[in-house]
Amino acid sequence: MGNNKILVEIPNTNVSSQTIQAIGVTGLLEFKVEELDSNGNAVDDSSGNPVWIPSMATESDGTQEELTGKYLLPDCCKMK
Repeated sequence: MGNNKILVEIPNTNVSSQTIQAIGVTGLLEFKVEELDSNGNAVDDSSGNPVWIPSMATESDGTQEELTGKYLLPDCCKMK
């Protein structure tokens, strides 16, 4: 809504302090890929759902860590 507000609609939920607290917490953007077996086939869990594993980012020193939204730049800071 506008340039600096968002509208949150949560169906079948009463407004409570717990709901308001959850909305006020900054989310974490994670990137995941389907786990593949050695033949390149998707791996499923015991319920038949795909298994998702974290995507990894390689740091400038060669170490790896999970790829998250911390690697994204705001519009004001995009590299040109």
